[in-house]
Amino acid sequence: SSQRQQPTSIGYLPIIPESPTKLSTVYDLLHRSLKVTQQLQQQHCIITMDQAVYAKATEIVWHHRDVFQNITLRLGAFHTACAFMAAIGKRFRGSGLCELLTEAGVVGPNAAKNVLLGKPYNRALRMHKLLCEALLQCNLQAHDAQASYTDEQKKDLQHLDEAIQALRTSGIYDGRCSVLPS
Repeated sequence: SSQRQQPTSIGYLPIIPESPTKLSTVYDLLHRSLKVTQQLQQQHCIITMDQAVYAKATEIVWHHRDVFQNITLRLGAFHTACAFMAAIGKRFRGSGLCELLTEAGVVGPNAAKNVLLGKPYNRALRMHKLLCEALLQCNLQAHDAQASYTDEQKKDLQHLDEAIQALRTSGIYDGRCSVLPS
């Protein structure tokens, strides 16, 4: 089309000089967000926030659905990742993962429990990557010992291995995994 689009403008709203976890502050934030959404003639407003504020905002939106029906709340990526790691830790509680981390000398017993709860984040992320790598390699070794692959399966494994190699070279994945049988 010959009509030129206006550039997007991104800015910050004024700071609310109150505690972000007070219900009244979060309520004010939601109202201000609705007002800005209406001024911009948009129908929906998506707000991303940390876990403490998200919990308060969710409570308010649930109690005032008619007022805040056009607001979508999102938990921020950091807290989503922490919650995901905690869910994995809870799911595998009592499976021996704490003992595995401790016996391997990777972390101490208290740190292993915290890591499986997703805290502290950097250590937990590192441990989850290590656990994933170790379990994947054990699974692949057990599978390799029993399996004879069809040509199609070998081709699929080759593509998977190439994808892992590409992730390694891009810096996204730092594991030492190979799916190809030795």
